[in-house]
Amino acid sequence: MQYAYLVRSGCLRLSQMLPDGRRAVHNFAFPGDVVGLGSIVHGRNAEAVEATSLFALSLPWLLQAARDDPVLQGAISAVDRRWLRSMQEHVTVLSRLAAGERLAHFLMEMSEQSRRNGGDPLRMRLPMRRIDVADYLGLTVETVCRTLTSFRNAGLIVMNHTDELCVRNLTRLSALATGESEPDDPMRRAS
Repeated sequence: MQYAYLVRSGCLRLSQMLPDGRRAVHNFAFPGDVVGLGSIVHGRNAEAVEATSLFALSLPWLLQAARDDPVLQGAISAVDRRWLRSMQEHVTVLSRLAAGERLAHFLMEMSEQSRRNGGDPLRMRLPMRRIDVADYLGLTVETVCRTLTSFRNAGLIVMNHTDELCVRNLTRLSALATGESEPDDPMRRAS
């Protein structure tokens, strides 16, 4: 039987192994996200990166219920559209942004995730490992670590713990994430 899963707590890493043995991380799923629903292929593997609680939804039952309930059908369509927008944006990030811009964009995504779950958008947990972030952004783990250090040295962030980060300059981080920083900004050259 096929299922979709609602993430109740924790974080999932959605990835696939490439033929050459490397891993591509497609996305992360956080509380409130649904994986395995709709037309979007979310990845071949879903692995918990920390203690995670899921709620299984029988896909045949859910789709039948959606046929009878326009509100549920709209909610399913909204989930599908959100994942599609997220994947389209991710392709743009990977194809057009420099390393520092990619990492800034990722941190802005995590800030938004924190806000969406009722947290402070300036304080975020990064439950995934640096290698997961690197595989998600198409970078090396060394580049991710070096760029985080550059962000810290530039006063953009404070890293309280390995998995906790505070944004000190959201405006500048946002400008960097959208490629609006000045060309001589050292964060643009971190690659």
